[in-house]
Amino acid sequence: MSESERITVTVAGQSLGLKTDHDAAYVRELARGIDYRLKELREQNPSLTPTRAAVLLCLELRDEMNQLEDDYQSLLEELNKIEIV
Repeated sequence: MSESERITVTVAGQSLGLKTDHDAAYVRELARGIDYRLKELREQNPSLTPTRAAVLLCLELRDEMNQLEDDYQSLLEELNKIEIV
């Protein structure tokens, strides 16, 4: 991992100072993706407060992660069934 770096990102209009070992461009791209998803949620549900939108997005992202983990496990199981001769 690279040396820690301090960067600032903006999500939902809030500037966040972060210390990261990851590439700054990568972390900024993550923040842009979160910001985009939050804006989408708020446009679809204008009555959502920023906090509720953030919690809802966390639930959506965790659901997506669970589905990807399940898909990954299924693929591993399929690969384990294949006999290499």
